[in-house]
Amino acid sequence: MRASYYLERVGYYRLMGYLFPFRRPGSDDYEAGATFEEAVARYEFDQVLRSLIMEAICNIEVAVRTAATYPAFGVASPVFANWIHAISAIRNIAAHHGRMWNRVLGIIPMRPNSGPWQHMAGTYPVGRMYFALLAIKALLGSCAADVNDWRDRVSNHLRPLLASHDHRQSMGAPANWDQHALWR
Repeated sequence: MRASYYLERVGYYRLMGYLFPFRRPGSDDYEAGATFEEAVARYEFDQVLRSLIMEAICNIEVAVRTAATYPAFGVASPVFANWIHAISAIRNIAAHHGRMWNRVLGIIPMRPNSGPWQHMAGTYPVGRMYFALLAIKALLGSCAADVNDWRDRVSNHLRPLLASHDHRQSMGAPANWDQHALWR
């Protein structure tokens, strides 16, 4: 691994953010197996995830600008407005190369109280990326974009990382995340 290459182009502090989950609680030491290569692998993983999220958000932004009414997106107006606000914040994180996969969201998407969403109450943390991806997919389904292609590409990208319970927990995803009715 060319450590100097990544340190010069990405920066020490950005890369170390990807090793932060491996720190021992209350210590500056890392768990066994935490390596610079792991930080680079997480950084590269996150680059692709940011690109996939930005692609979806761009389609949603165009559809929102041209939509005449909120019901076109299949969620109540307050939920729709909240989701657009949350997705705007996620877009800014992605646009500024922020970490995505294990982020605790500052602007939390609301969970709708109707339809298939009502069965999720208390099941998945709404402040984590998995729930945000469900909201993005729901909005993307109301756009001209090919939501199934996007979902499949995101699933294929996430699957290796989310094989780990700890990584699923960091994203707020259940064990069967890719089979969830709102994701399928």
